[in-house]
Amino acid sequence: MLNSYQQFKKDFKDFIMYFVFGIIFWVTIANLFEIGYDSTDSEEGRSGLRLFTDDLTGCQYLGTAMGGITPRLNEESQHICDEEAEIQRLQI
Repeated sequence: MLNSYQQFKKDFKDFIMYFVFGIIFWVTIANLFEIGYDSTDSEEGRSGLRLFTDDLTGCQYLGTAMGGITPRLNEESQHICDEEAEIQRLQI
């Protein structure tokens, strides 16, 4: 029979083991089904950027984990914006 400290250690080890396996499982599922991928990511993997869209203008911005943000540009170096959102904004 285990004393309470030994039981705690055993339970804690089990908890850590299940937690680690759970994280590995969910990361595998997310990568398998490409959960969380957006149009900034390539076939090779994640870009590390986050895509933001301004609700009022429909314009897109790219953000980094460090907090930087910049307008998202197309091939012609023009800001990518949803034209319908802009039309709706002008009608208000």
